[in-house]
Amino acid sequence: MGREEMRAADGDREAVAERLRAALNEGRLDLAEFDERLGRAYAAKTYGDLDGLLSDLPGWPPRSSNDSRCRSTER
Repeated sequence: MGREEMRAADGDREAVAERLRAALNEGRLDLAEFDERLGRAYAAKTYGDLDGLLSDLPGWPPRSSNDSRCRSTER
């Protein structure tokens, strides 16, 4: 089973919703686009359902926590 077919969790849906809210506040989405995508985000069952909602917005996908650019330099 590929990632697109895996079930999304509430936290995954909420993370997408937060990014959509940020895009609305940045002026990247108008209210109608935001409303439509937000409804699709909360109705999403799989990662595949969520992935397309942010694909045209900058900063997606987020960098992995394993990405060296995101690691803290504190020891």
